[in-house]
Amino acid sequence: MSFYFVYLRLDWLWSLNLFALILLNFLEKPLWCRKDALQACDQRDLYFLGQLPYFSTTESLIYEGLTLVILVMDIFCPLSYEGLNIFWRSTTNKLKILLLFILACDILVFAFSSQPFRLAPYIRVVFLIMTIRELRMCAITLAGLIGTYLNVLALSLLFLLFASWLAYVTFEDTPQGKTIFTSYGVTLYQMFVLFTTSNNPDVWVPAYKISRWYSLFFIVYVLLGVYFLTNLILAVIYDSFKEQFAKQLVQVDSIRKNILQKAFDLIDTNNRGYLDREQCISLLNELNKYRCPYQKPQGKILN
Repeated sequence: MSFYFVYLRLDWLWSLNLFALILLNFLEKPLWCRKDALQACDQRDLYFLGQLPYFSTTESLIYEGLTLVILVMDIFCPLSYEGLNIFWRSTTNKLKILLLFILACDILVFAFSSQPFRLAPYIRVVFLIMTIRELRMCAITLAGLIGTYLNVLALSLLFLLFASWLAYVTFEDTPQGKTIFTSYGVTLYQMFVLFTTSNNPDVWVPAYKISRWYSLFFIVYVLLGVYFLTNLILAVIYDSFKEQFAKQLVQVDSIRKNILQKAFDLIDTNNRGYLDREQCISLLNELNKYRCPYQKPQGKILN
């Protein structure tokens, strides 16, 4: 218990270290700036790099090494009060150790060799998500939406492919096809941009100059794609999000009930299904004794 309270007292250190990990993503020099353009990081007016100062390679390694040491302490400190058996039952602890190993290997490779890509910036964000419960629940909810999102994405892609093929065939021998829809790939790209309304109505001006009836094709496409399909995607994802969120609430409530039931069974030694006066008084006296060793003593609940 004493180790547990010590771990809680150092919560400010663990939180500060997580903030330092995320802050490092903004302070370390980009890899392309180290290798391809050594002076590019000094040209803040030419490259959109922000105004934050960058660490040198040595400073980044020292900074990252210190945060790694504190992160190792944060992950393995629960072993002192949980024990090895309970510690390894947690899937979160196993995943943290795996990510910690990958992060350490990434730092070693970065220290002794040049690499075009690093996993460390992304792993730092994952550590933040896994540590904060609210972010972890949001990540689980988003992971549950992947199936629905892929289905809606496939529907949108099918609509875009069919509409692009129809536009390419319809305007193949017209000035629209000779100037803008020159190939199916170009047509697919232009119709995708039109789906975002970024090139509307410039993309169908050549067809409109020939005949105003051609504009009906693009109007129908915009109505189906922007106003119908987009709203359908939003409605389906929102409905799936509510379903995933409801499942999480039911799971949390079930866990809470199981914990309270186990605690009640420990107190109800006579298996009567309720607590008498003596058991309630004994419970309150025990709760009065249970406090952190670093807190100041308070008065008793019952005299």
